Amino acid sequence: MRKILLTLLFGIFGLTTTFASFPISKNITSIEKVEDNITTVDSATNDTPKFGNRSLLMGLVWFPLLICSVFFAFDGNSDASAVSCLIAAIASFIGAIITGIISLKRKEKPKWKAILGLGLTLGAILFSIIAPLLEDIPFY
Repeated sequence: MRKILLTLLFGIFGLTTTFASFPISKNITSIEKVEDNITTVDSATNDTPKFGNRSLLMGLVWFPLLICSVFFAFDGNSDASAVSCLIAAIASFIGAIITGIISLKRKEKPKWKAILGLGLTLGAILFSIIAPLLEDIPFY
């Protein structure tokens, strides 16, 4: 029964004629040239760099770069790779702080990217300051 219905269905759709919703002529005697005068206007806000995006990216990248520099340093045979990763990690760490502050001063939207980029870097600074103070406190 299914085969018969499918055969009839394909037969009906196969035999029907389709028509275009726009006029089609078989004999084209002339070619018309259509000129488009398209002007685009860019606003100044689209051209300014988004420092929140940069802060988030650099905030996410500095720690993996630091870990890579440690692995390269323990590898022993690639000192240049370890130094270059360490320099990139330090630059990314400082850049995340600077671009996050610039983004918040410019009041760029969305703010969460700048706040997260700052949080990833400033949180590490706060942790390195607070951790030595907490070693005398017993945690039971």
